[in-house]
This record gives sequence, structure tokens and C-alpha cells, in this order.
Amino acid sequence: MTFRVLSGLDCELFGRLESGAIGTPAAGDYLRLPFTSHGLSGRIGKETSDLLGQGRDPTDPDRGDETVDGDIAVPMDVRGTGFWLALLLGLPTTAASKAYGSVTFGADPRAGDTVTLDGTVFTFVSGAPATATEVQTGANLLASVTALAAAANASVVAEVAAATYTVGDGVRLDIQHDTSGASGAEYSLAASAATVSGATLTATYTHTYGSGCSASDIRRATMVIRSTPAALTWRQLGVWMTRAQLALASTGRASLTASLIAHREDEVVSAALGDVVTHAYQRFLQAQGSLLVDGQQVAEITASSMVYDNSLSGVRSLGYGGRIADIDVATAKLDGTITARFGSGTLKSRAESDTPVDLLYRWQPSPGAALSIAYPRVWLPKPQRSISGPAGVEASYAWMAAKRQAAGAVTTAAAMTAVLTNDVASYAP
Repeated sequence: MTFRVLSGLDCELFGRLESGAIGTPAAGDYLRLPFTSHGLSGRIGKETSDLLGQGRDPTDPDRGDETVDGDIAVPMDVRGTGFWLALLLGLPTTAASKAYGSVTFGADPRAGDTVTLDGTVFTFVSGAPATATEVQTGANLLASVTALAAAANASVVAEVAAATYTVGDGVRLDIQHDTSGASGAEYSLAASAATVSGATLTATYTHTYGSGCSASDIRRATMVIRSTPAALTWRQLGVWMTRAQLALASTGRASLTASLIAHREDEVVSAALGDVVTHAYQRFLQAQGSLLVDGQQVAEITASSMVYDNSLSGVRSLGYGGRIADIDVATAKLDGTITARFGSGTLKSRAESDTPVDLLYRWQPSPGAALSIAYPRVWLPKPQRSISGPAGVEASYAWMAAKRQAAGAVTTAAAMTAVLTNDVASYAP
């Protein structure tokens, strides 16, 4: 038998939310999950023998309990993130949103090139437009796409006027239908010298997740990590997410670190994954993100992080072989940090006034793809400042979030609400 070293390059990760009894693998079609590191694994320790009267040399150790836990780092991507949010916060409330599509140009359009928007043909011309459907080519690609968006937005043709047109990344015409629901997905697209996102607009959905769900709404999953070249497959059953951490910076790629515990891990010859669902991969980039304080962009902020601790602890019950059979839930903890240039700015004044602020983290690479995480009630401490040189001084605010609660009410608005917009119809198992 040829020995093959396990390589991270060859590993694939799959997951599906469970709905059956603990220890029963989730049945159905699994989702292929992008990841950047994987530490979820089972281990069984050894316990030193406590026998006496056997001499000074130790006797055989006893088998310890099985523990399955670890972290998985995953990219924040437009579609896969919904699975991890469901594992953390429970299933979302999903509603139809506005259909979205795009026309992407690889080069500056030339005279005679056409773009057809739901049956209306727009033609690029080199001179001044003579009709409402002619678009003058610009000095560069951005100018040409901007002119196309302006012409489409000004159109009085009912089918064209039923959508809104914007410029994406300087090379793309983004199209979002003005009406939510499936009817917008009937809007057709075509182009003679550009790439359309599809023959029609794509139906989109908003998935709304709220913190503080009841214990019965917390979901568990079956996870499978495999390496086909090394002929190795591990399956973790009854996986719960205990903690999630996310950082926001001015550059780089957005990633989430999920801390997990599980009922058990099996090494299997193969795992039934059904018809694996592989979503088109589109990552949220940090440059596409923003952090709003009370609805306003604050220039002094340079970085931020957020942590959601589910406060879950495993319960080892009799009859389960020493494994975790269920979870206990406690009060969730929502906190994070904001790093900012220290001065007479918004954060300093709000911290000193001891009044809560509203934080909104959001990423939106296009109208049909977005993620927002809202904390309506965040408390900022007065930070310690440190001056160590001639450069600008930074301060770190370790914030804490709480739910918005009316007088006499037990539950009101969630302490955190995440809204994901994409073309996935459902995350339910």
C-alpha cells in the first residue's frame, strides 16, 4: 500500500444542518464549504492509573473521555456565510428580495456594440446620441459604463424603467429590479461585446438572523472533512458553534473563525453526501466593508472586531459513552473592539457621555450581494491612551452590546441582527 501524506491542499469540507436524533448523520444534500484552516477534531486522552500497592512503576493508564472541538476559519463569502450564521444563531427568516444581474465589460465598448435590457437595445455610438437608446462611448471604460447607466435610468420604456442601474467596480453595469419577488427574474439581459450575469436577472433573497434565540432553536450540524488522494474521511456528528469572531480592517479579506464542539467523530471509508451543493464563490473583501456609528461613517476608526459567544457548554449524559449528548445554554455575550485615532471625535465624546451607540457593520460588493450586522445598543468604555512617539495616538474601545428593551418587557429587539442578501432560496435542512 502506497503511503500518502495528508495535505491541506487536497482537503474538502462539507456540512449540513441536522434534524434527527443526536448521533444520527444529517441526511440529504450537503453543502461544500470553503475554508482556510480546520482544527475541528476528536481526541481521546489517557488517565494515569490510580491503583495502589502495585509497586513504584505505573500500571496501564485508563481510557479518557472523547472530546471533539476546535476552530474552523472560513472566508466570509456571499453564500456560504449563511450556513455558519444558521449554525450560530438558528435558522433565518427568509424573504424574496429584488432580482439582480449585471453586464461586465472586458474592454471599452466600441461604436456599434449593443446591450439589450429586457428587450430594449442600447447601442454605443462615437458621436452625440441621436435617440434615447444611443449611448456615447466615453474617454475610458468607466465613462462609457456611467453613460450607459444614465441612459438606462432615464429611459421611459416601462420594462427598462422597472429597474435601477448603477456602476460596479468601474467595469460593470449593475441592474436591480425595483420590485421584490420572482417577477423581477423575468427581466432579460443580452450584450454583443460584454458578459451578462445570466439570460435573465437572478432572484435574490434576504436572510435575517437574530441573536438570543431559544435553546430549542439552536442548530447542530454534521461536518465532513475528507482527502480523496489520501483516502481519509472524518465525520463529526452533533456539531454546535460556541463562538464566532470576525475582524474588520481597511484592507485584506474578510474571514470568520468558528469555535465548535461536537458529539463525536468517526473515521469512515466514505460519507453519504447526497448531491453536493457547490455555490458560486464570491468573497467579501475588507475594502467593500464599512462601520457606521449612529448611521454615520466615522473617519477616525482604523479597525474593529466583533465576537459572539453563544455561551454553550456540553453535557455528558449516561449511556452516551462519555460523549457530549446535549448542550446547556447561558446568556450570550456580544462584544468587540474598535481601534481609532484618538482625538476630539465621535467615539471619545460618546464614551465619556456613557450613552449607547448604534453600530452597523456591512459589506456590499453589489446590489444583489450584501451582509450587514447591526448592534442597536453598544456601550463604549472610556479608553486608556498611550503616547509613545510623534505619530498620531490610537485608542482601543472594548465595547459591549445589549438588547433594546422597553420598560417592563423581557424580550424586545435583538442585541444583534445579521441580514444576508444573496441568491440562495433557503438554508433550512
